[in-house]
Amino acid sequence: MTIRTFKNISSHHQFLVGFGQVFFVFLVTAMLQGCYYDNEEELYGPGPACDTTANVYNGKIKLLIDTNCAISGCHGNGAANPLLTTYAQVKAKIDDGTFKNRVIDLKNMPPPSQSPLSACELQLISTWVAKGAPEN
Repeated sequence: MTIRTFKNISSHHQFLVGFGQVFFVFLVTAMLQGCYYDNEEELYGPGPACDTTANVYNGKIKLLIDTNCAISGCHGNGAANPLLTTYAQVKAKIDDGTFKNRVIDLKNMPPPSQSPLSACELQLISTWVAKGAPEN
């Protein structure tokens, strides 16, 4: 039978305490490594420049509205919501402020069930509305 002395127990205890401290530091460091916020521009750099020149309804804007708004079940033909299939219909909503309010200010159109507009698409629409929403 081996009799442990106080010196042996003390060194064993010191080893366990030291190991516990190292393990704790490692664990905290590993957990903090996983806590960060991805920023697309920081990861991939700025995207291509958003060209807002020659921004008229019959150019880029009609395509954006046809693709994201004037679709079946939303603002397309046969929908219960206000139609946005012609320039006159879109311009009426711009003139009364609802288009800018919903698309640019609140950003709740398109609805959450659809893909949101990109930053460039929002900039195109915002610039177009600010210029008075020209048709051609």
